[in-house]
Amino acid sequence: MLEILFSRSPVELLIRGRGDDLSALVDLLRSAGGTLDAADSLDPWPYDGCLAAVTVTVTDMQPVTCVVDEPARSLRIQGETSKLSIFADNLDDIVQESAPGTHHHFEYFPGHFYLGTASTPVVIETKR
Repeated sequence: MLEILFSRSPVELLIRGRGDDLSALVDLLRSAGGTLDAADSLDPWPYDGCLAAVTVTVTDMQPVTCVVDEPARSLRIQGETSKLSIFADNLDDIVQESAPGTHHHFEYFPGHFYLGTASTPVVIETKR
């Protein structure tokens, strides 16, 4: 099961899972949207908390944004289909090519071709 941890300062997300867990997120990003449960009873240290789900929503003409909805204990990922697909392809590459225990950063920078300015920095970590 995916583990989604967040910190408030600095604002950051960690999405961690085994290959099958991360592949389920890839499938969700490539679909027309939906929700995937995450492990919600973890000790989040050194992060501030853990989230119980990730929800993907398709929007028109929008870059991908990853936002923590703390009251709902959910990660909201939204964006237009083509940009969500690019994000999914990058995650799929991680699943297929990264050794367990490695991590990859996804963070907006000026001119980023699929992430929006409001997107929270995300670290994807493959579990052993």
